[in-house]
Amino acid sequence: MKLKEAVASLDDANDEHWTGAGLARVDVIEGLTGEQHTREEVDAIGRTRQHEQHGGSGSQLGDVDEPPTIGDDVMICWPEGQKFDGEQKALGKVLKIGDDGTLNVKVFGPNGGADAFFTGVRSKEAYDAAEENSPDRRLPWFEQDW
Repeated sequence: MKLKEAVASLDDANDEHWTGAGLARVDVIEGLTGEQHTREEVDAIGRTRQHEQHGGSGSQLGDVDEPPTIGDDVMICWPEGQKFDGEQKALGKVLKIGDDGTLNVKVFGPNGGADAFFTGVRSKEAYDAAEENSPDRRLPWFEQDW
């Protein structure tokens, strides 16, 4: 089975097929294809779990012009070389919004690890605007259009 077919064949109702962030489990995909794959290869297919626990009509939020609000789902991303529960990205829920637009987010362990709380999470645009040697470049950022 090819990678795209394997991802398409996953069962949204089967928790064993998905990470806590609603991403396809790489080990499940490898079992279906008989080949090794990276998280990036699997994510490039663009399918996420379509389940109420992960956004009701689907986890993909599409293009979002409005900033996140309390209770919104956001994708938390870590800089190159940093990971949370073995992954570069994880689903989070906005708990609080600071006056400066940063977020306090509960992040769900994508591989069944413990959930964690992150404060001061900035947008991808703010991350990109930070100086290359800034401490802010070592912190995760959020994305809404995943």
